[in-house]
Amino acid sequence: MNYRVGRETVWDQAIESAVALIEGLTDHDRVCVFLAGKDVTPLVEQLSTDREGTVSRLKNLRPQHDISRLGPALMAANAALKEEERRREREIHIITDGQGLPWNSFERWDAETLVEHATVFVSLLGVPSPENTAPIKVTLDPPVIMADMPVRVGVGLAASGATADTTVSLVVNGEEIDRRAVTQGSGATFTVPPLGPGAHAATLELPEDNLPIDDTLHFLIRTREHLPTLCVGAEDATLFLKLALGAVGGDASGITLRTITPDALSTETLSSYACVFLCDALPLPGQDIMQVESYVRGGGLLVLWPGNGARVADYATWRCLPGTVSAIGTIPMASRTQLLRWNQPTHA
Repeated sequence: MNYRVGRETVWDQAIESAVALIEGLTDHDRVCVFLAGKDVTPLVEQLSTDREGTVSRLKNLRPQHDISRLGPALMAANAALKEEERRREREIHIITDGQGLPWNSFERWDAETLVEHATVFVSLLGVPSPENTAPIKVTLDPPVIMADMPVRVGVGLAASGATADTTVSLVVNGEEIDRRAVTQGSGATFTVPPLGPGAHAATLELPEDNLPIDDTLHFLIRTREHLPTLCVGAEDATLFLKLALGAVGGDASGITLRTITPDALSTETLSSYACVFLCDALPLPGQDIMQVESYVRGGGLLVLWPGNGARVADYATWRCLPGTVSAIGTIPMASRTQLLRWNQPTHA
């Protein structure tokens, strides 16, 4: 709705269209207005003859930074029209832009529920093929960044309309790191010099276009001086992992390891760890699963070794795994042990 069409936005056009409809009513007509946001917001919930007050409310509206769902709003308007006892002509006007997502809320639409003697009008405002480019995706390599380590920032752009060249800038801590020329709809890669430990504010910036609100994408680059790691499992399940992490740990890698049993997981603050290993720790109580999934959604790294303690049903409630567990197989004894052969004396 904030897309610019000449000197005005689509939102301006929408308000003008609604005002024109209301001002064109007669003294005997009644009107109600609903905003089709994430939730239905009644501007005038009950049918009213107060055209002047309705117009005033419309002109004071401002566009919200939210999704739009047209289906529930239409049903709210339909319910209001059913309160009209007189057998008069009823009209429902949908005023929207050309976005497709708001119409997904009509997937379960039943036209039979529409009030009798009603006609639905749809006004699609804006332009048929809006031209817009926006940064929508950021990738960091490596995903876990140590202090004083350079990091590569990958940028993904989304575009609509005619293909054109543009530029994208990377700004970290208020300082422009680099600026790249890109083709609309493609991407770019930046290299950020080593940063100190902590969270560093970064933005990707595009030149202002017809939709300025999505020209800038904000994100954080978190760098660590140490890599606190949590290992969850019984002694026999975590033995080899502890030996491996201990071999590469110390001051050189910054890895600090803490090992606990699965029943102690609920007492830990997972957000303080760079990585969490679950070593044959399943099944876990539902509260612990929610804690781990919240950690993953917040950007935490989870490594899961299934082990022999869990059944297929124990994975069913997990929502952060990369796949669905459908069966558990048995590896033949002959395949459980393999001989490693080094191809050179100094092989890692």
